[in-house]
Amino acid sequence: FFENMPELSTKEELEVRRFAFDVSQNKQQYIGDIRCFAEEMAKRFPNDDDKVLAVSHGAALSAIMGGLLGYPLKDIRKNGGLSNTSLTILETKDGGKTFKPVVWNETSYLGRKLSKTDSL
Repeated sequence: FFENMPELSTKEELEVRRFAFDVSQNKQQYIGDIRCFAEEMAKRFPNDDDKVLAVSHGAALSAIMGGLLGYPLKDIRKNGGLSNTSLTILETKDGGKTFKPVVWNETSYLGRKLSKTDSL
């Protein structure tokens, strides 16, 4: 899925890109694709002040984050589920080989108490 990605002309250039992952794959293949994406972004943006924003819905993000943290499929919600519109930040210091959670499922900015159905 990286074949047609043009190089950025400058680090300051802001680009919005849409990546479509095939959710019909089994979960292990899906998480593998996400890991490749995360590793590629870590290589393209290696500096401590570089940031990459990835947006999805809670259930997919739970699988993505759990996979990036190296959890087995049965434990992808080890840190709790992720709510739609929540903020979760992962950090890598080794080019995307490993990640650690910095912020998990932050929703205080929503200004309301979450219900049981908000987190997936």
